[in-house]
Amino acid sequence: MIAKIVRHRRDLPLLLEAAAELTAATIAIRCMPFRVILRSAGRAAQQPPSGKAARLAICDRIKWAIGACAPRLPWRPLCFPQGLAAQRMLRRRGVPSVFYYGARIEDEGMSAHVWVCDGERVIVGGKVPADMRVLLRVPPASAEGGCA
Repeated sequence: MIAKIVRHRRDLPLLLEAAAELTAATIAIRCMPFRVILRSAGRAAQQPPSGKAARLAICDRIKWAIGACAPRLPWRPLCFPQGLAAQRMLRRRGVPSVFYYGARIEDEGMSAHVWVCDGERVIVGGKVPADMRVLLRVPPASAEGGCA
């Protein structure tokens, strides 16, 4: 699996981190109370990267790593574990990010979605439908910028 997506040797640690974070997020979702999971998602970022270009490069690499690993894992983690994994990876690198949990009403019932933004753009979660209502934002609106 990993050999097919590693572009350079420097990609391997990031891919392994993404696979580990996706695994940990999947286990947390299945075993831990929702409030505990959200508390860990809301922890403050470490020392922020210097400059917008550095922040954007970090976001692009994490977006790539999560997107490359998620469809190749046997359990196919969807948006919720991907969002938790991205949030942890971004915060570890000092990039402030916002975790969104939203829902919308459809003909078949309700659908939920998770996405993570770095303040300007969606990092994980793809294009967010316009009719998606934000139910939860971590950290809260007053703490950091977002894109919802």
